Amino acid sequence: MQALESILMIVLTLSLGCYLGGKCSFKIKNIAIYLISPTVYILLFLMGLSSAWVFLDGKISYYIMFESLILASLISLFTFLFLVEYKNIGTIKRNVKGGVLVAFSGCFKVIIAFFLGGFTYYVIGIEIEGINKVIDFTLYFLILLIGFDLSSFSLKELDFSHWKIPVLTIFSTFLGALVFSAFSDRNILEVMISASGFGWFTLSGPMVTAAISPELGMFAFLTDLFRELISIVFLYLIGSYFSKGAIGICGAAALDSALPFIKENCEDKYINHAIASGFILTILAPFFITLLCDFFNLSAFSLDVKL
Repeated sequence: MQALESILMIVLTLSLGCYLGGKCSFKIKNIAIYLISPTVYILLFLMGLSSAWVFLDGKISYYIMFESLILASLISLFTFLFLVEYKNIGTIKRNVKGGVLVAFSGCFKVIIAFFLGGFTYYVIGIEIEGINKVIDFTLYFLILLIGFDLSSFSLKELDFSHWKIPVLTIFSTFLGALVFSAFSDRNILEVMISASGFGWFTLSGPMVTAAISPELGMFAFLTDLFRELISIVFLYLIGSYFSKGAIGICGAAALDSALPFIKENCEDKYINHAIASGFILTILAPFFITLLCDFFNLSAFSLDVKL
C-alpha cells in the first residue's frame, strides 16, 4: 500500500508541475528550472545524512558494502551493454577533453554533496528525527520542479518502442544477479530480491527488511543506493553519447531523482523514454520484491518442514 501511495504521489506531483509549467509565466518557469540543481544537491546531502550510519556502524559488515557495490556494478555494466547503440561509437562529435572535464566536475559535485551529508552525521553523531520525511518532501518538491521543466514535452508520442529500456533493464538486472550469485555465498533468490528494487533504495531496504531480515534488507538498500550513485556518474560520462544505456542504468530513479541529470546530459528526444522507463520500473519494483520475498519465505518454510 505504501509503495502504491508513493507511485501515485510521484505521478500526481509530476503532472501538477507540468500543468503549472504550462500555465505560469516564462519568468516563473525559469525560476522553477533554476531551482532544480540546488534542490538536487540538497537531496543528495540529505541522502548522505540519512544513510551515513550504514557506513559508520561497526555492527554492519563491510563485506555487505563490498557485495552491494559489486552487484550494483554488474547490473550497471550489463544494462549498458544491452542498451548501448554501437552505431554511435564512431560518430561522437563532442569535444572529448571538454566533455570529460565537465563530467568529472559534475560527478565531483554529486559525491561532495552526498559525503558532506555523511560527514555532518559523523560530526553531530545523532540521527535527526523525521529526516526521511524531509527527504520525501524534498524529493516531491524536486519532482514538481521537474514537471515545470517538462511542461513542453508530450507523452502522447509514447509507443511500444519505449518499453525497450525497462524490459532490457529488468533482464540485465536479473542477469547481473545470476552472475553475482555464481561467485557468491548468497543463493540466487536472495540476490534477485536485493536487485529487484531497480534502484529505488527507499523502497527496497524497508520492504526486504520487513519481509525477510534486516541483514538482507541492508544488502538490498546498499545495492540500490550504489546503483543510483553509479547511474549519476554514468550520466555525466556517457549520457550525451549513449543516452539509452545511461537511462537504463538509472532504473526506477529515471522518473525522479535521476531525471535532472538525464535532462542535463542526454539528448532531448530521450526524455520521454526516461520518464516511461522510470514509471514502468517504479510500478514493477514493489511487485517483484513482494513476489520474490514470498517465494523466499515459502522455500524457507518448506525447508523447515522437511528438516
